[in-house]
Amino acid sequence: MNRMMEQAATLLLLTCCAVVLGSCGSGAVGSNDPLAGAPLAISPALADLTPNVPTTFTITGGKSGYTAVSSNNAVLPVAATITGSTFTVTPTTVNADTAVDITVRDSANTTVTAKTTVKAGTPLAVSPATANLFADLPTTFTVTGGRAGYTAFSSDNAVLPVASAITGSTFTVVPKAVTADTAVDITVRDLANTAVTAKATVKPSALLNQITFTPFGPTATGCGTNALCSGGDAQMVVKAVQNGVILRNRAIRFDVFQGGFQLVTPVSGVLVPALIVNTDEQGEAVVRISANVGAVTQVATIQTTDVTSGLIRRYNFNVVQQISGAGILSTLPSSGVTITGAKGIGSADGNCQEGATVDYYVFGGTPPYTVASPLSGVATILPPNTVSSTGGRFTTQVSGCGKVAFIVTDASGRTVETSTL
Repeated sequence: MNRMMEQAATLLLLTCCAVVLGSCGSGAVGSNDPLAGAPLAISPALADLTPNVPTTFTITGGKSGYTAVSSNNAVLPVAATITGSTFTVTPTTVNADTAVDITVRDSANTTVTAKTTVKAGTPLAVSPATANLFADLPTTFTVTGGRAGYTAFSSDNAVLPVASAITGSTFTVVPKAVTADTAVDITVRDLANTAVTAKATVKPSALLNQITFTPFGPTATGCGTNALCSGGDAQMVVKAVQNGVILRNRAIRFDVFQGGFQLVTPVSGVLVPALIVNTDEQGEAVVRISANVGAVTQVATIQTTDVTSGLIRRYNFNVVQQISGAGILSTLPSSGVTITGAKGIGSADGNCQEGATVDYYVFGGTPPYTVASPLSGVATILPPNTVSSTGGRFTTQVSGCGKVAFIVTDASGRTVETSTL
């Protein structure tokens, strides 16, 4: 009986020691008790996740030896066993925002949940996905989606050099010259190491860089260099050469890319915004362009396309507004015409060559044209006093001695004088 009482007293003493002092002797009590440490927690506890972009979670507190479970493993795969106190997840692509819970459990069976939303992201893409490229002509590609911070690589850097680091979301490439179509892949990667490929074909250039621009007649003056007066015409020539070989009978398409001008259809003279012309024996495709009457001063652009290869080049020129007829209207003959009558007998005056006729031709401006003689006593206009089309003619008849220049007015009111008769 006394022995039992002594054991009870000892047990009571030890219990009091543990409660009051937190220890008895040198051994710690309760150091492995999860309730005695920080509560189990996960960070971030609430997060929006981007497809294909890794996100790391950190676990604190609880009793070490953690496991994790995803409520939607197809969208957000999670490794069941966690090494240490961190784990990383990478969501898959979703078509709509998707809520997924990540539940973490410690070895004491305590749980905590992170609430995540996998956002509907845009897949990594590069545009154009396929492209025909030409030597020395820059082409720009645009990268969208994925995780920003892109790099690019060429499968043939000798033909198509590509800078590896992309600034922003665009990059420009300039191919080298090739003698035959050459396929090159451009691979773009984002920070999540997702890759996408653009298929490029580097083609031999078929058009020379220079386009010959020649304004007709007096339109070359008064409007500046590389310029066309409003209402005036010009000739444009593009030459097709590939690897030094002249390309004959090659279809070249001309387009009004921008500006107040049109293309003149051969023979019919109909004005059109686009025209296909085949090259001649010299490999040259020739077109005539006409600036719109009254067009304001502006920069105009004509586009040329090699129909076979798809190579496009553009040429800029100026359209200069011209109010007067000078530089737009022209007439032939361009030099003066002199008619001399028979001499008189002795010192007597000779006779004027009355009844003699001279033909004049009108070009440019806007037909029909009205013609007038300011000195009908010197020469008159034979009916009709109008010219219906550019290149048409009118006839004058001498009625007396003197000098006269005839006045030609087009349908837009522009006026020009002929050479002197």
